[in-house]
Amino acid sequence: MNKMRVFVFIFIFYSVGCGTDTGNPGFRNSLGGGSATAPIFVDSLIYSSCLILSGCHTELSFKRCQLGLFGHSPLVEVIGLSLEVFSTPLDVYEAEERKQLSFEVTASVTCLDEINQLSCENQKVRDAYLEDEEDSFKYAHKLIPMSCGSVYQ
Repeated sequence: MNKMRVFVFIFIFYSVGCGTDTGNPGFRNSLGGGSATAPIFVDSLIYSSCLILSGCHTELSFKRCQLGLFGHSPLVEVIGLSLEVFSTPLDVYEAEERKQLSFEVTASVTCLDEINQLSCENQKVRDAYLEDEEDSFKYAHKLIPMSCGSVYQ
């Protein structure tokens, strides 16, 4: 278990700026945004969530998942922030990028660890993406563990 935590920690700090079309962290960079020089937690959160969702829901592409989750407002409250301040996770991303928001590393590792342990058999994973619904991601915020609510300082 400790090896996994170290891996996630290293992953967050060294790969967030990759930003390739294959879905590496650095989502905004792959769409032509600014370059990420520091880890951005919400990006890693959505990256981990989309790895699980696109792996379990074969009809869902990684990129479509990212676009859906970056626009999913309920995720803001699940990660312990206010919808009055941040209307979407994309707003959170931009605040982190501008260094207006920081996160607690240990809490972020715990949060991502819990997400990475989810499997396709988990009901929350099955319900997080509903292909035939108008809002396919309406329950996606339920995928995020409670531990993620204490990541931001």
